[in-house]
Amino acid sequence: MKEKDQQSLIDSAKKNFNKADRYYEIKNFKKAAKLFVKSGEELKQAEQYKAAEEALVRASKAFGFINDYDNMAEYQRQAADVCIMLNDISKARRYFKLASKYALMGKEDKNRDFVAIVTACFSYLCLFLLGRQDEGINYLKSAKRQVDGFTFKENLLVQLIKNITIAIRDRKENYLKVIEEDFEKFKFRPSEGILIKYALVLAKSHILMETKFNFKRKEYTSDEKIEFSLHINTEKLVDISESKFLDYKIEKISFINMGVAQSDNLSVIKKPKLPIELRSGGKTTCELISVPNYPDLNSFIGPILLTCQINDFLTFFVKTKVNTIKISSPPPQLGVFFKQLKPPIINQSFPLEITVSNKSTGEAVEVEINLDFPEELKVMRGTTQKQIYSIRSGEEIKWEVQVKPLEPGDFSITTNVKYKDGDGNLTDKTKDFPMLIKL
Repeated sequence: MKEKDQQSLIDSAKKNFNKADRYYEIKNFKKAAKLFVKSGEELKQAEQYKAAEEALVRASKAFGFINDYDNMAEYQRQAADVCIMLNDISKARRYFKLASKYALMGKEDKNRDFVAIVTACFSYLCLFLLGRQDEGINYLKSAKRQVDGFTFKENLLVQLIKNITIAIRDRKENYLKVIEEDFEKFKFRPSEGILIKYALVLAKSHILMETKFNFKRKEYTSDEKIEFSLHINTEKLVDISESKFLDYKIEKISFINMGVAQSDNLSVIKKPKLPIELRSGGKTTCELISVPNYPDLNSFIGPILLTCQINDFLTFFVKTKVNTIKISSPPPQLGVFFKQLKPPIINQSFPLEITVSNKSTGEAVEVEINLDFPEELKVMRGTTQKQIYSIRSGEEIKWEVQVKPLEPGDFSITTNVKYKDGDGNLTDKTKDFPMLIKL
């Protein structure tokens, strides 16, 4: 568009907006609505999307005063469309949700249900792009209950969402190819077509990204550190950038959060520093370290949940597999671990249970236990030193101390354990146990 023509549209849109505003003030909402619509259409044509959003939202509000729910829904939907052009997915989601709500306030018929379903589906897709899939699923279930069940099930957008969900769950790209092949059937508005393609980019990224655990061994003893790595490979994501249909170039992938699931007897003491950024097609290896708190032959690490972003814009999650490992106790060996019996609160004492267990095959004798608490964790009551004549195989000793956290942070309790085996061999071990104190 020529600059002169664009400016002419902008000038006309401003005049119509001002006229609409005056009609709105004198409560002539019908004329106000029509002029807000005209202003919004002119601003969209001039690609002044932010100003168009305001005009379209004002149009929807004006229609609300005359109980024209169909037009209320329509112009909330159009406001969502211009927000997509602004890459403001969060705001687009809100307008689509309102459009669905207003559609349901209209006269009950097939068109009412159709508009409500379509705009609810687009609201879900916005949540999908924001990495809020669970919230989106719950919202869509709620929307389903308010419309005809058969109409909902047969809607093409509902089927599209179903195909995307199955493709990610089963890691099968062919479900996405069906969407591409049938894309013209949907007759999307241009901005809504962009939204669908963003969703396909996200789904393909989820499927094509490769992650792999690497452990040196399958068995460890409870006095060892478990060093392992996570390999991330984005080579196949180059296919997305080369797709003429998707028309979206992935410049970088950022890993902004990492959550590690593991059995209760394990604690992660080292994670990679985040965020990690990769150029499209790159690889990286994340090094992690976990420590056992006590022996358990049915231990596991994983899945690891990675929060990923494409071009600082689209958010998705990658979940790795679970890795099972065996944590055994070298005989004879005593395990010491701690359990908070109440959540720790700053400047308030809480009970901390200490357990000394012998899950090895031999008896430990002449046991001496010394606990060294940091200054930030003040012991108010209870013993930090223990002498025990013997701890038999399978036996455990427990006692409590009252601890008062003086400030939040990551702290370590140092435990020194001395004992002898049946042959009089002395074992002297010192170990730090991490403890997180939150505000």
